[in-house]
Amino acid sequence: MMHDLEIRMTDEKIARRQLNPNRPAPDLSHLKDLSDEQIAQAVANDPDAAPLIDDAWMANAALVENPKKIPITARFDAEVIDFFKAQGEGYQTRMNAVLLSYVRAQKAKSGQGG
Repeated sequence: MMHDLEIRMTDEKIARRQLNPNRPAPDLSHLKDLSDEQIAQAVANDPDAAPLIDDAWMANAALVENPKKIPITARFDAEVIDFFKAQGEGYQTRMNAVLLSYVRAQKAKSGQGG
């Protein structure tokens, strides 16, 4: 089972991370002989490194829980289901995202906000 974690920054940037328990742990044995300073320098030089989570970072972040999902029975055209399923695992999540985007756009257009 995969778990989603959404972290929302105050400037509306969203960083999503998906935790996959089936993914093997990376081999970090080559790091055991490095000093803390060497590791910090390597992280600072890595353009793909996530920001260090310190008090300053946390002051601008808030944990946003995924909204509760309500199970329903719905009927969709086969073409719609086939399209989303063809994109792989998580098709219902993608369908929800498309519908949510539509809802938010309609609310914004009518001035209802989010």
